[in-house]
Amino acid sequence: MEERGDAAAEPARYDGQGAFRTLLGVTLGWIMDTTDLMLLALLGPDIGISLGFSESVWNAGYFQLVFGAQLAFSTLGAVIFGMLGDRIGRKKALVIDLLVFAASGVALLVSVNEHMFLAARILTGMALGGEWGLAAALITETQATKNRGLGVAIFQAGWPIGIIIAALFAMGLRSTGFSLFPGLFWWKTAFLVELFSIPIALYIWRYVPQSQHWLSKKKDHVDIMKALGPLAKLFRGRQLVRTLKAMTLTSVGFFAFYIVWTLVPNELVAAGDITRDQKFMLAALAGLAGIPGNLSFGYVSDWLKWKNARKKLFTFYCIIFATSTVLIPVAGNNIPFLAALLCMFQFSCGGFSSFGALFGELFHTSYKATGTNVCYNIGRTFAGMMQMAAAVALFGAALGWSLLMAASVLSCILILLDSVIMWSFPDTEGRSVDELDGMYENENKAQEKHLHG
Repeated sequence: MEERGDAAAEPARYDGQGAFRTLLGVTLGWIMDTTDLMLLALLGPDIGISLGFSESVWNAGYFQLVFGAQLAFSTLGAVIFGMLGDRIGRKKALVIDLLVFAASGVALLVSVNEHMFLAARILTGMALGGEWGLAAALITETQATKNRGLGVAIFQAGWPIGIIIAALFAMGLRSTGFSLFPGLFWWKTAFLVELFSIPIALYIWRYVPQSQHWLSKKKDHVDIMKALGPLAKLFRGRQLVRTLKAMTLTSVGFFAFYIVWTLVPNELVAAGDITRDQKFMLAALAGLAGIPGNLSFGYVSDWLKWKNARKKLFTFYCIIFATSTVLIPVAGNNIPFLAALLCMFQFSCGGFSSFGALFGELFHTSYKATGTNVCYNIGRTFAGMMQMAAAVALFGAALGWSLLMAASVLSCILILLDSVIMWSFPDTEGRSVDELDGMYENENKAQEKHLHG
């Protein structure tokens, strides 16, 4: 087996205590984001009823508007907070992002009609768009190269943890009837969790160090701002190809994920195979499987010394993903079998933690926050829009399949396609941030020389 080369000796920029504090802060923030998203998905019908909608009208109409607006503004937030992170530093931008998230939570708690609710979710979308890319940039720049994959995987494990928290909150509130808000607005009690982003922001401000790599490249960023701006830098020369590939990777991967995680459970409930309470229970159980899925991917991808180890491991996780999803229609109302398949599925989603490490390596430090944020969120938005456009239903209608069968098969095809796309990226594993920055600087110099030659 061909081995990858070890990174060259790195400068003493990796403070162990600072790296731990950074990882803790960004992971807590990601848990809050995920909990919010899953609460919206799980409690959506109850929210709609409190705002005066029937469940059918809410699911078929206004919820799609809310979901679409939130996705669209998450892309805007990705651009704003990404550029802000490159301009004033990842740490400061992340603190601002978390405070905007808290403000959106307050707006949600005081909302009493659909217009106020929509405005609150738009603000939430902007905050959600900034979190992931800033965190990925910080982790890439504060973790030693040999621990980069595991660092991003620990952060990404905040996703299944958020799923568990949301599922337990939703199930607990529905079963006990406990509420701090009157009548049909009981669901707001669950969204109080958003206010925890305030102490997380204070923790990051007080204890998380600024990225030393970013500090060393501040002058480069100022030069880029004068010449093009970091957003335009993503779409020039060879960087354009890397950017478009990254967007495609996230679009295809997240479309496969969204199909299973949002559409399949609802179809199982509609068919009478599972109850709504069982849906919450299965979500929490699958979330538990997602934690070792992320951690194992990060640890093994760092541990293996093979060349392209991350790509090979991602392909293996995609095969697990495809196998579990294509068997879901067979499970029917066999709850133990269905639970096993959903656990396999959520475990395999640990492969998505490769996106953070990969994207952190694809962009120069001076525009890394913009690049990671934009690629992740444009891909996620496109995936969400495809689902809203009833792409799964059209696929099923063309083949004469049920919606559940179409969703399972299409998700299987998409994730296998994503594993192929992963192999199209350059080999950046095991390279230090300084080495990668030097490579991109030389690439830019050669490009400028060619343009003015």
